[in-house]
Amino acid sequence: MSKRLAFFGHVNIDVVLVTPDLHRQGSSEVTAVREEFGGTAGNFAIVASRIGVSFDLYGAISRSTHARYIEFLKSLGIDTSTLTVSDDTMGPICYIVTNRNDQIYYMHQGPMGSWSPTVSDLRRTDYDRVHFSTGPLDRYSAMASDISAQITFDPGQEINYRYSKVDIEAMISRSRILILNEYEMSLMTKILGRSESDIADACESVIVTQGQNGATLYTEGEIIHADSIPAASVKDTVGAGDSFRAGLYFGLQNGYDMADSVTFGQISASRSIETGIRDFDFDAGRMIAEFDRIRK
Repeated sequence: MSKRLAFFGHVNIDVVLVTPDLHRQGSSEVTAVREEFGGTAGNFAIVASRIGVSFDLYGAISRSTHARYIEFLKSLGIDTSTLTVSDDTMGPICYIVTNRNDQIYYMHQGPMGSWSPTVSDLRRTDYDRVHFSTGPLDRYSAMASDISAQITFDPGQEINYRYSKVDIEAMISRSRILILNEYEMSLMTKILGRSESDIADACESVIVTQGQNGATLYTEGEIIHADSIPAASVKDTVGAGDSFRAGLYFGLQNGYDMADSVTFGQISASRSIETGIRDFDFDAGRMIAEFDRIRK
């Protein structure tokens, strides 16, 4: 079987506003503004390419806003031909307000709002795994019904406003892996009216990431906690979760079990916090060396 992954999600231009206080109302000082290459799929691709994960990247972008991003991905050896490129609109663009530890996201979908991928758009028929992250859930659900590969359902922050109970239940029923952070899991329990343990029983493996508190893996009737790996310094936490997913698939594609693969996810997340996504500098050798060091 092919050990190649199809990863679906956003390839965003991120406009990051740094502030000492995250306010839902009123005003707050912005101490720094920067533009980054980001998105659930974009961040994943940058880190995954550097550690040797085998993947194809699927998403919808605008040529007018993403020309430099496309060239950057190509410079990393990432094949961008599986991306759908539009000349009609701008985006996707995500406005991120962060205090360097927590974030609030404001999303302009751009071409992702009308993107309608189908199984026939897949480059290959022999993917080992297909990862559905942020994007058009109705299309993902339809595709998941016709794909023989192992499905990962990873709704991300969009569970907050794009997902109904029926949508979530349909995707969970077709998925082998479910990935959420603590907040997303709390929303899912409310939407479904089910407990976290009930949701954990619905998939072969459920991973709940918990930031500096590590991650909890529910798999084969076990509950396994993986400690976080403290970053030597904090440059940026934006995209740490996407880096975690790159490390997870690094482990799975290299024959490690799910628990060890979660540890690889913690390694890549920690390193991305130290360097930022764009400057992530671990390769496969350093990933394995760090894993061996932790396990001694």
